[in-house]
Amino acid sequence: MNVPRVEAYRRTALWFCLAVFVTRVLGQVEVLLLAPHWLPTFGAWSSGFVPYSLLLPVQILLIAWMAVVAVDRTSLMDHAPWMMLA
Repeated sequence: MNVPRVEAYRRTALWFCLAVFVTRVLGQVEVLLLAPHWLPTFGAWSSGFVPYSLLLPVQILLIAWMAVVAVDRTSLMDHAPWMMLA
């Protein structure tokens, strides 16, 4: 099915946002485990408001949820783009 141009932009934006968030979470883990000199220190990433032992699993759950939504919306746009209007 031919996907309208606006829907194609939405699909791209959705996957781009997911990729940016995944990259940020991976960067946090890398700083925590490896402390590379080219990334800010862990204190710069963490506000301390939520302990990282709680934050990381929540971020992983968010990534999983965002991926499910992205796959669902992407396949929904392929099969019935008019349903995105609801």
